[in-house]
Amino acid sequence: MVDKKLTVGVTMVFHNELDLIKQWLPPVQEYADEIICGNHASTDGSQEYLKDQGIKIIDFEYNCLLDNGFSYMKNVCAEHLSTTWIHSLDADEMLDREGRKSIHKHLSKAKYDCVPITTRTYHRDSKPKNLSWETIISTLPYDDFQHKRLYKNGSGIKWKGYIHEELYKGDINASTLTEKIKGKGSSTKVSPFIHHHLANFKKGNPKYKASLYTYMLLNAHHNPELRKYTNSWWYKNIKSTLGDCSKERMQEAYKYITAEGKHERN
Repeated sequence: MVDKKLTVGVTMVFHNELDLIKQWLPPVQEYADEIICGNHASTDGSQEYLKDQGIKIIDFEYNCLLDNGFSYMKNVCAEHLSTTWIHSLDADEMLDREGRKSIHKHLSKAKYDCVPITTRTYHRDSKPKNLSWETIISTLPYDDFQHKRLYKNGSGIKWKGYIHEELYKGDINASTLTEKIKGKGSSTKVSPFIHHHLANFKKGNPKYKASLYTYMLLNAHHNPELRKYTNSWWYKNIKSTLGDCSKERMQEAYKYITAEGKHERN
């Protein structure tokens, strides 16, 4: 029997993702008791659309991300939820159909404060770019990876890390506070919930996105305090990933995303 007092809240931080949000919202509304969205300086009408749908919006200045990382915005949104559980989603993610039906029942039996999620990342092929989410999910290849995105409100679990943020309880990574799901890659044993992840199909300016990632990764690379709580794996091969890791390149990326790239953030 499902605990009638158990509730699930969803948080999502977005930046100019109106096309995705229009597909994202209906599945979320099937199971979410509350929805809080963080607007990271959008200019494409995303926030107006969500407000028209009755969704509460928290606005953030553009530099909030550059100064504080994603963790700060995610935590602020979570603080506004009064639900028993918090489900953190991105605009390019959707909980699978079975998960949407069973989430309340499953969480009523949860033994841990954090429940694992299988992120199923889909890859492009020769098909046209403008595909519906259902077509992508049913026809395209994918890889599975394990993440922590579903956690109990009031448990002390919060997002930490400037980039590639993860859930922590104090200084303890939430991976130690949840059921263990072994494996890696497409043959992984999946968790009770699957996130369909469509990042490879997002629209927008590739140069802007690459420059934003470069700036944030290099900013953390050159500032040890910003690397705290981020898996060291991301920095071990940073030179092979980015090549030039100089502060000069970091500043060039910053200049682009705050000035030259300002009109191309869509």
